[in-house]
Amino acid sequence: MATRNEIQAKYQLRPGNHLKVFNFYDNSCQYGHLREVSRQAFGGVEKTNEAILDEHKSMFRQALSPEEIDTFLRHFSHEKNHSNQHKEMLPFAKMILSPEVDAAAKAYFGSHYAVMWASWQEVKGPDSPKLYFVKWHCDGGPSCHLKTITYFNNTSEHESATWIADLESTQRLKEAGYIVNDINTRQSDISDIVESFDINFKPERIEFEAGDTLLFNPSQRAHRGELPKPDAVRYSFTLCLVPSPVPWETLIDKGLNFDVGCQPFEDYAKKVLHTCNVQEKDKSTNTLIELNEKAIIADSASLLHHLNVIFKDARYAKKIHDGIIQSSLKNLNFTVPELIAKLKSSFQKDLNWQNYFTHEDLANLQNLLQFEKAHVHSFTRFRVEGKPDPNAVMWPIPNHPKYPRNKYDMLPFVNRHKIMDRSTPIGSAGSCFAFEIAEFLQAEAFNYVVEERADDPASGVFVDGYKAGDKYAKFSANYGLLFNTPSLKQLAEKAFGYREFTKYCCRAKNNIITDPYRENVYFSSKEAFLSDYPNHIAAVRRSLLNSKVFIFTAGLNECWQLHDGTTISRNPRDGFYHLARHRVLTVQENVDNMKAFVNMVRAENPDFKLVVTLSPVPLLATGRGETHHIIEANSHSKAVLRVAIDQLVQEMEGVYYLPSYELVTECALDAWKEDHRHVKREVVSKVISMFKEMYVE
Repeated sequence: MATRNEIQAKYQLRPGNHLKVFNFYDNSCQYGHLREVSRQAFGGVEKTNEAILDEHKSMFRQALSPEEIDTFLRHFSHEKNHSNQHKEMLPFAKMILSPEVDAAAKAYFGSHYAVMWASWQEVKGPDSPKLYFVKWHCDGGPSCHLKTITYFNNTSEHESATWIADLESTQRLKEAGYIVNDINTRQSDISDIVESFDINFKPERIEFEAGDTLLFNPSQRAHRGELPKPDAVRYSFTLCLVPSPVPWETLIDKGLNFDVGCQPFEDYAKKVLHTCNVQEKDKSTNTLIELNEKAIIADSASLLHHLNVIFKDARYAKKIHDGIIQSSLKNLNFTVPELIAKLKSSFQKDLNWQNYFTHEDLANLQNLLQFEKAHVHSFTRFRVEGKPDPNAVMWPIPNHPKYPRNKYDMLPFVNRHKIMDRSTPIGSAGSCFAFEIAEFLQAEAFNYVVEERADDPASGVFVDGYKAGDKYAKFSANYGLLFNTPSLKQLAEKAFGYREFTKYCCRAKNNIITDPYRENVYFSSKEAFLSDYPNHIAAVRRSLLNSKVFIFTAGLNECWQLHDGTTISRNPRDGFYHLARHRVLTVQENVDNMKAFVNMVRAENPDFKLVVTLSPVPLLATGRGETHHIIEANSHSKAVLRVAIDQLVQEMEGVYYLPSYELVTECALDAWKEDHRHVKREVVSKVISMFKEMYVE
């Protein structure tokens, strides 16, 4: 793998350059001001569905009819020289900006938009170093703009597609300094930089048919095109869109025509503002807004600022401001709640209660109610009144003069979810901390699901720490230690046949056989391993089908991934490293893994509920030793997993968090055994007590 210095030299990386680019266009070139003004002007227009664009991108299949496609091709194939080209391109822009595309663009901007330029492209092979569009890049321009690319022949004809990267990997490339770097150092293959910066780069290759339109923000998603095969041509038509206070056709009527061919952004926002009689933003005249403890609004500038925060319609805010100034004779001295009450009173007087309210009336009233709700929400965040547990708001300080509290007397949770009783079938999986939980659940007579043991020595299957006939099983099935979230997902993939897994058996030094997917499970021979394999898959399936509640304990955010994308449960055995690659998972990858597990199980077991815990047991070793101390790596690992679990709980019904990590690391005075890694038995007992208090009837 290339070193960071080699990558830096090859690509001439410029970390942070994307922020400078956005600052230049959004601030110096007035695009941020244009967007703000355009959104304010849009208040009187019926809003469209803001979910139309999926993360800055959407594909409109068959957006043009065959007749429209033929019109384009005949025009641009036979009429190469045109006078006054924007007029000749106008009907073609109208065809592209169909009602569906128009609605999506307005929803994305939150305003009308302008067509800055239009361009017809005929792309031919072979490759050329000057064809920059085939290199991975983002467009240098304002942070909020759109492109439409409409295609006029099928990918199957020319074998040329468009690649689009996701937002997260694009952001990582920006942070690495690849976007926006020197245009001459960009590449079509950036696998070395992706590997060097450990970026989960899985771009989407979009194949298209004639008439498809791609609408996306080219400054937010890395992208590149492919060259057609020899003797083939790809035909496409591109529009560049930016926010506007008025519809794009109105701008043309006012004399601001769009250009033909790709154009620089520098002056266009100022042209739109000038055409719409809107002043440019003068940074040197920013008004100072003075605030105090009681949030008293005492002058005209402060009043106008607050009204502009409340109402999206700047004209309405100015109207209300002028009315209050006139009625108050410029003697302003009221609080934010008093301002809200004054505005409510004005609505009560001014609204036409005898007829229908206008859209503007409803929008302005909704703005006020939303502001009031947000104000109350913010104002009460640190108040203990109305909270499920008043002691949960402030950090416990033992020597506080008024409210002394000790965290060692607390259980770190707020809400209870009584989802089970002792008879409810409950299973578990996870890291070594999960062993402790499983044993306590069985010892306390919960209906712990056990579908597989290792009680027959003749089978040649052995589980570390378990002897034939032991009272308590280590797991619901013999899947062994599962330290990472991909291994959890793979349980369901195996159980329900979503994926075929290569059978690996690794021979250890003592001549026993191990399965890299099943840590702490051993076999006396390859024959024993193969004989057990289908029985084990069936046992995993039964454990997931029979569990109504399932506890998963996440342990590590570092993992080892094989060439086929699967992940082993712990570290590779000697002789297996050449097939595995060390990885550090992102928050979203962990969320996606756990979501996939739940969804696969619920497809077969709809009542399935998941309780997730985070193991307090620290990493034994880190694969990031070149850059991270083990204690630093452990902190990162736990933080990423904790954030992922929180996101999972917020996004999925029937998924809960048991704060065992917080109990052990903060609320237990003497939690650790002599090795400073494993938790004392009495502390695990306290975790189970918290589990019962939170979840058991």
